[in-house]
Amino acid sequence: MRCLPALLIALVVAVAAPCASGSADKYAGQWKRVSASTSVKIGSWGENCGPEPKSYSNSSVVEVEIVAQGNHLVFTKGGLRTDRCSSANPRLITKSEKITGARWERVCETAPDDSKYERDEYFYVAINDNRIEYKVKSDYDWTLKGDHCVLSLEERRVFERSGTSLKGEPVGAKEPETPAPSPEPEVAGEAPPACERQGEIMRIQVFPRDAEIGPGERICFKASGFDASGCRFDAAAVWLAQQNGVEVGGLMSRGGCFQAGATAAESEGGYEVIAMAEGKKASASVRVVFPDLSDLLHVRLDPARELGAPAAAGSEAGGASGPAATNSTPAPIAAPEPAGAPLLLILAVCLVIVVAAGVVIIVIVFRKRTAARVDEDDEDADGGAWPKAPKQDPSKVSCPKCGEMLPAGSRFCPLDGTAIASPGSSPSVPPPDAPGMVCPKCHRGYGSDARFCPHDSARLVPYPEWRSGRRSGR
Repeated sequence: MRCLPALLIALVVAVAAPCASGSADKYAGQWKRVSASTSVKIGSWGENCGPEPKSYSNSSVVEVEIVAQGNHLVFTKGGLRTDRCSSANPRLITKSEKITGARWERVCETAPDDSKYERDEYFYVAINDNRIEYKVKSDYDWTLKGDHCVLSLEERRVFERSGTSLKGEPVGAKEPETPAPSPEPEVAGEAPPACERQGEIMRIQVFPRDAEIGPGERICFKASGFDASGCRFDAAAVWLAQQNGVEVGGLMSRGGCFQAGATAAESEGGYEVIAMAEGKKASASVRVVFPDLSDLLHVRLDPARELGAPAAAGSEAGGASGPAATNSTPAPIAAPEPAGAPLLLILAVCLVIVVAAGVVIIVIVFRKRTAARVDEDDEDADGGAWPKAPKQDPSKVSCPKCGEMLPAGSRFCPLDGTAIASPGSSPSVPPPDAPGMVCPKCHRGYGSDARFCPHDSARLVPYPEWRSGRRSGR
């Protein structure tokens, strides 16, 4: 019992430690990716493994926004985030995670006996306030139609805050070599987006128009409105998802994010994402597929995924160029969800853990006290408070049943009504069916044929009944 306060304090500290999330706000803002490289090492490969992936490097500058969510970072292009596995493989689960100062580490792995085994080790390191380096080490061990596909790759990217440059790194004034950094595609013939809306919406457009994701993944869409002059602006839309013309609930959020089911059976197939605003409607398509190895590598090794453009076969990555290369890669999210929901969820989990710990401690204390009371009752019922082995005294006699020492000449035990043997005769114990009578007031004992106490005229009760009343406290 003395250790309970210390245990409670230690438990509260242990629970509060992971719940106290730091802040990553200092890294939020506009950044640019100034270099990217991937090194591929193939252990074994077969025809069914798909096209052989190749190493590549890319020094083009790509504008990207970093958003802080609690103590984690979310990159709006390239699919990078410090709070989850960045691979498109839905079988991956987080094995460990660690945040130390400005360093984020995470290990993700499939089941060891999975025929599509994958293990990823992610490292995000903020060298200073204006430079972040990302590195991931991945190992694949897949068995596809009898072929053993084994490879390892190491991917590295360097990010600098926009408007700054470091010695030995590309200068930030470099123009992107791909379409504009906005997550929305430019529409030919349309007015530039930097304009003010005039009048009602004439039409709306959804971006991205086509996307392909795996089970358990999420992609966010964005609706743009156009007025009569062609000015483009963000439109507040109502979102829904349909499959084969039938609305499917639970897939679209209010902000326009499509969340696929956790397994292929729940969500595999094609869907139409519809946005409605002020009487106008536009749609996009999204397809949920379970990726094979070439799909995963295509997403990992294709530089075009950071540029918001679909991959093409024979790109400079030299990566997969099979069926996966003919499809668009998953589009980058337009804007991460607010950090309030994850923070509230963390606080709720911590509160539940603290309450559960308190309940466990209360139950332990209650059980110990109950056990102590039962022990006291048992000791009292068994005569633990009465002398069990009194010393022999010539002026006293002992009860042959309970051992109580009584004055010489006593005929009955005042405690249990047992008859006391006269000197020189063998002690007698009443038979089980005639244990004697006891006065409930003065507790004197009498023979089994007595009915009233000669001292206070109280009606006598059988010894078992008196003993039962004494045990229950009556």
